[in-house]
Amino acid sequence: MVIAGWQVAYLWLSHRAAGSFGLPLDDAWIHARVARNLLAGHGLVFNPGEDASATTAPLWTLLTAVPMALGIPVPVGLCLLGAAVCGVVAWLTCRFVLAAGCDAVAAATAGALVVSTHPFPWAQVSGMEPALATALVLATLLAVANRRTGLALFWAGAASLTRPELAILPVLVLIDAVLRPPVAASRNRAILLCLGTAVAAAAPFLINLTLSGSALPGAFAAKVGHHGIIAALLEGRFDAAGRVILVNVPTYTWQYLNALAADNFLLLLLAPLGFARLARGAAGTHVPWLLVVGQPLAMAVLAPFGGPQFQEQRYMAHL
Repeated sequence: MVIAGWQVAYLWLSHRAAGSFGLPLDDAWIHARVARNLLAGHGLVFNPGEDASATTAPLWTLLTAVPMALGIPVPVGLCLLGAAVCGVVAWLTCRFVLAAGCDAVAAATAGALVVSTHPFPWAQVSGMEPALATALVLATLLAVANRRTGLALFWAGAASLTRPELAILPVLVLIDAVLRPPVAASRNRAILLCLGTAVAAAAPFLINLTLSGSALPGAFAAKVGHHGIIAALLEGRFDAAGRVILVNVPTYTWQYLNALAADNFLLLLLAPLGFARLARGAAGTHVPWLLVVGQPLAMAVLAPFGGPQFQEQRYMAHL
């Protein structure tokens, strides 16, 4: 009911502002076009016959094809899909809160609060992937909390196919496995975990390489341009690394904290306590704080673009 209420409110307000129903950004229509070409047998391409990495969220593009295959019109189908995925986010939030030792009332409250907090009311009618990325991050956290590292790496790999910034998540799962109290382990298990991490983290780059011959998505050159360490290294500007760190890290960190404070200032203040609580005990996990700290820093240094507020926090909704 909470999700449906937000969706009705957003659709009514957008119709009032624009005079018709639609999708807020061209990226959603790009997903829809690529999905249509996929259903027509042309593959994950924007134009049939032209090999290109047209989507940075191939898993969401595949899901976009489902309502289209059922004959549901694109705006309607994507809104329904967004509501369904937000429902999964609420359910996984409840499960995660229960796994952390809270009661059912706290779990239900947390689920309702998450899907009511910006940018999720917007995300469910955007036709884009932030809610799916969040669901996969939550699935990763649940698997980590249950000490199922292999399953956590699977979900983390899926998350990286939904938002390329989340290619960092499998690495954080591995770091968490090292930081947590030891379990019976073997050399073979350690090797498998490292291999699983490498495959999960490399998944989006392998998809891009298969589709276009380049490990980086087509949007990288257009959006990131000459900014960040990746671009500097590719262009041979090795002396730029220090300047990127000194300038980008404080700038991006300040914008990031402002964005989180604008969404929920109380949550930002309480977050350190929550991270400490989640990291305690045999079932504790460090992945939440590692991701909340690590992803913004990695984006600021490696491939900065648009800032944390860009496109209604599309790149950081899961944080």
